[in-house]
Amino acid sequence: VDASHRINIINLIFTEFKEHQLIITTHDIVLYREILELEKLYGGNSKFKNIEICEWVKDEGPILDDTRSEIEKLIQLSNNHRTDKSILASATGIFLELLLSKLRYSLELSIPAKYQDKYTIADIWNNLYSKLKKNKEFYNSNSKVLDAINTSKFIRNTNGCHYNEWAQGVSKDEIRQFTNNVISFYEIIYCSNCNSLIKKSNGNEDYQCKCSRLQYQKSKLLIS
Repeated sequence: VDASHRINIINLIFTEFKEHQLIITTHDIVLYREILELEKLYGGNSKFKNIEICEWVKDEGPILDDTRSEIEKLIQLSNNHRTDKSILASATGIFLELLLSKLRYSLELSIPAKYQDKYTIADIWNNLYSKLKKNKEFYNSNSKVLDAINTSKFIRNTNGCHYNEWAQGVSKDEIRQFTNNVISFYEIIYCSNCNSLIKKSNGNEDYQCKCSRLQYQKSKLLIS
């Protein structure tokens, strides 16, 4: 199925086959994640069962695992005090990269092209950070989170990707704070009501989700 038709087909299945029990299998991880996201609009976790075949063992058959969303996995890692700090840093960085790759399109960021779209966090974040600061309502409401991520985004590479002796001095609490900031960032740019990220509206730099629960106006200045 062509990528442009996937969402339409999934929506068709959910709307036209409500009274049927369907079993959908796929090797396409992108399609799988799209299905997981759309499920939230059609009954949530109580209505659907998602199972991932993690491995196949000759004597035991398939090793199954209940599937959680990426944000749920990150929250679980953060809440588990036994999680190694390098693993937490890596998972947080990967999740931030996922958000940035989506915001790149929804907010129409101007990013210089790279071969095979091999962008780093900094490539997209620097442009996004500058753009979001121009939206007065967004920045005045969320400056603490944005500024914190901007100053700690190095943690992804120093502690989550490569070994750096001096980086071992970064404490687990600092990394967990980085994780919490990324989770907070997700909550201000993603609407769980309509299952959508904020995007440009009215042809300008105002941002809102599909149902308008999240709205940020460029010209609106909050005074506390």
